[in-house]
Amino acid sequence: MANRARWMMKYEKGLVDILHENNNSHYRTQNGWRTEAWRKMVRDFNMRHPEAKFSKMQIQEHETQLKKDYKLIKLILQRDGVSWDQSTSMIRATDEIWDEIIEVLFLKGGRICLPAYLRILLEMLTREATT
Repeated sequence: MANRARWMMKYEKGLVDILHENNNSHYRTQNGWRTEAWRKMVRDFNMRHPEAKFSKMQIQEHETQLKKDYKLIKLILQRDGVSWDQSTSMIRATDEIWDEIIEVLFLKGGRICLPAYLRILLEMLTREATT
């Protein structure tokens, strides 16, 4: 079994950049990435970040997680009273709306695995609200 990949922010940004660079009809099918695209993206990623040494499977798994994270954030942003602050790269909402979002994610939704940056953001908001 391969070691679990340690996705630092620079690796995550690097992967997102590579995904954007290759997001064209030559490398995509209706349902996802072509095999040729995965080979190229893994090679490009490991050339840019040789210390990471991520396998194709590790990169594919993280791309899948990024899609889930994106869908969750997109869902949150669809709520009335929630917006994206481009200058701070943060979700903006009132404390009441955050309370509702947190209740849905944690209490009603059971065990939802939030992306680390969203968990950190929620923790920061909770700390700011109590200070």
